[in-house]
Amino acid sequence: MLERGLIWALRLIKKSYDLNLKCDNIVKDVIEELIIILASYENNIYEKVIVLIDKYDLLIPNIFNIIKESLKITNENYEILKGFFKIIKAL
Repeated sequence: MLERGLIWALRLIKKSYDLNLKCDNIVKDVIEELIIILASYENNIYEKVIVLIDKYDLLIPNIFNIIKESLKITNENYEILKGFFKIIKAL
């Protein structure tokens, strides 16, 4: 569910810039490709992309700890977010 939501949000960004992405269904691949393409976008005179992440991402582990019965979903979401933030940190 989280992965679908992130993919949906990234596809909206892609659509608003009329971009074609090679990968369209794996969060970490989509975010990496999207940032690289947006950095070289013709109207981007600074050739940089800023990703703003507010402090709410710090609460995610606490929420996951509270909901122990959904361990499988929690683990899947953790891996998705781990890949998402790994790509952002690397770029």
